[in-house]
Parts: sequence; C-alpha cells; structure tokens
Amino acid sequence: MKIRIVAIVLFLSSILIGAKAVNIDTCHITVYDTIRVVVYDTMRVSMQSALRRDAASIVTILESTSADTITRQMGHTIRYVNWWAKMIPRMTTVQFAGNMGFASLGLGWKYGRRDQMESSVLVGIVPKHDSNRAKLTMTFKQNVVPFHLEPHEKVHFVPITLGGYVNMVFGDEFWTNQPDRYPSGYYWFSTRFRFNLCVGQRIEFNIYDSRIENFHRNVGVFYEFSINDLYMIEAIKNQRHLKLKDYLTLSLGITLQLF
Repeated sequence: MKIRIVAIVLFLSSILIGAKAVNIDTCHITVYDTIRVVVYDTMRVSMQSALRRDAASIVTILESTSADTITRQMGHTIRYVNWWAKMIPRMTTVQFAGNMGFASLGLGWKYGRRDQMESSVLVGIVPKHDSNRAKLTMTFKQNVVPFHLEPHEKVHFVPITLGGYVNMVFGDEFWTNQPDRYPSGYYWFSTRFRFNLCVGQRIEFNIYDSRIENFHRNVGVFYEFSINDLYMIEAIKNQRHLKLKDYLTLSLGITLQLF
C-alpha cells in the first residue's frame, strides 16, 4: 500500500513539475475527487491550474489516436449546441396598435448572415370598450431588414423594414369558418384571423457597457404603417373615395435585444 501511495505521489509530482502546459484544441475539465482532462485540439491549458484539488487520487489524460475522429465528434457537438442556441429568443418587443391590439408583448429571433431576418411571437390585448369583455390576441410576425446604417458606433439606423404578420383574436364570437347560422357564402372571410403587411423604420442604440452588467445589449424604437387584407381589398375597390388614413394603421414600438 505504501509503495502505491509513493508511486501516485511521484506521478503527480512529475506532472506538476515537468509538464507546465499542454496544447489541446478544446479542453473540458471536470473536477471531482477524480480529475479528468479530456483532450481535443488547440488551447493552451496549464496543468498546475487544472490540478487544483490536493485530494485528487487519480489523474487521467484521455488522448485520441485519431484527430479525424475528434474533429467529427466536435463538429456534431458544435452543430447540435448551435442549433439549440438559435432557439433562444434574442429580442423582446413591445408594440402599440398595428391591428394586433392596444398593446402587445412578445419574444423574437434574429437570424440570417447579417441578422436581416426577424421572427416574433406577440400576445396582445384589445380593451373592452363597448363590448362585453377585453379580448386576447396572438400575432406571428416576420420582418426583413435589408440593410442598416451606422452614423455612430453606438447608433444603428434602419431606413426601412418590410414585413408581414398574422393576427388571431380569441373569443367565441370570432370564427375561422363561417357558422351554419349564416347563409352560404355570406361571410367569405374569417373574423378570427387577419393578414397584414407592414413597412417602417427603426433606430437602435447600443447600451452595452463592459464595466457593468447589462441584461440587454441594445434598445430600439420603431414605427410601422400596416394594412390588413380586408382594408387592402377595400382600398383597391374604392380608390377614389378612400384616403390613406382610412386604411393605413400607425403603430409604435420598442425592441430590446439580448445579444
């Protein structure tokens, strides 16, 4: 037993003295009573900093004889992690008006090579007014940001945003298909769903500061003009009698981007 203890002590001492660092690609260290250093490829890791536990009884260095196998395994892992990371919402949106309720709150995702695509899901509320109760809405929104300008490193200006969204209102008084109580074809459209097109502008301010903990990286304000499918049809049919204010809706909003 004493011989084994001496051998382990000598082994640990030789590592600490002789091997100051190892060059690896990615290093994952799990520190328990047993320390495992799993070796992948190019990062400089100090063995002294890795072996922080005096009570460690075994040091196992797992090495692979096939760099190609490691590369494939790392590739699968990275793709899997990246896929899940993209599912994390990157922005929060608060929007007022816009054919989706008095106020709507939602989460969104940015993607694309230059983050030019934005998808959002918002939940809104329509006040009671002269109806029996307030109503809840849900909106699925898709925006395209063709380009943006940077007049200052802390300011981004988006000259134009293009998009569309589908709004759904909850309630027994709204339907997807016309109820049987009405003559066939009396209502050719759904009262539950509205399809909208929108165009607008946005300005964003970078509020990130490395000296403090910022939950959001930037904040933006925007406005949009939107039109739904029914208003669009009426605008085309009654071009001489309707003005822009009769079928265009103005909405204002705030976006908070996480990263």
